Amino acid sequence: MRDLRPSLVIVAHGSRSDGWAQLVELFVAEVRAFPGVGDAFSGVHAAYLEHSQPRLAPTVRLAFEAGAREVLVLPLFLTYSVHAAEDVPAILGLDVPDHVRQRLVAEGHDVLFPGLPLRLLELEDKNEVLAANVISRVSGSSKPTGKEAVVLCGYGSTLYHETWERLMGDLRRRLMEKGYAYVDRAYVGHSVANSPQPTEDAILKAAGMAGVESTFVVPLLLSDSSLQHGSIAQACAKVQSETDYEVRYTADAILPDPGLAARVAGAALHSMGVYATSETGVLA
Repeated sequence: MRDLRPSLVIVAHGSRSDGWAQLVELFVAEVRAFPGVGDAFSGVHAAYLEHSQPRLAPTVRLAFEAGAREVLVLPLFLTYSVHAAEDVPAILGLDVPDHVRQRLVAEGHDVLFPGLPLRLLELEDKNEVLAANVISRVSGSSKPTGKEAVVLCGYGSTLYHETWERLMGDLRRRLMEKGYAYVDRAYVGHSVANSPQPTEDAILKAAGMAGVESTFVVPLLLSDSSLQHGSIAQACAKVQSETDYEVRYTADAILPDPGLAARVAGAALHSMGVYATSETGVLA
């Protein structure tokens, strides 16, 4: 008998870096195993826009072919971008300007026909989870002493730089409320030119603030990529070799993160009208 429950597809950007998609797949497995998700959905799948496989359109088709009556798609992006605003809706056959669909087809993307029973979900209230993620990576179970600075390294967006600035500003406020002495940001991807300071300068500025004894450099990147091991690591090493500042850096990523998995599971269940109790950890 065909399973007629809806299917959930979690779509991320994708990367050429070895291991990037592996962390996303492990994250999706966490969501799949979350209490209530297996009852509500016939399947929970990962899909990607670029570089990694499987791609979004074929993943959605396979879900329908397996009998899903509806497919829910949840984009796993840190903030608003061209991918969220144009690419994902266009690939799903949703209402977008014609030039967007034409661009994607010209770029070789597989685009679905309009009219399929699809719902595009939005992951709200991510900033609280992201702040907790940074704190865990910097301090573990210890509380900040008021002598630590944090530099967040994000990918950024050329067209939606303001949304990244809002994200970084909100995270800065949340982290300083937790007791960190100073928090700054640098961009290492699309919007390097828009960065308040290049990574090296941001580290120097943070490290030189009054009362700061150590500076933590934290990649605000979803998964493992060449950036953690390349430009960010190089900036940290340069400051460390040329100054007596204490720079602490781990080439890690946001994933894995059980809190973010719970947020995604909660958003998916909430969209189905399922409200789990706090004992399950679902954040509805």
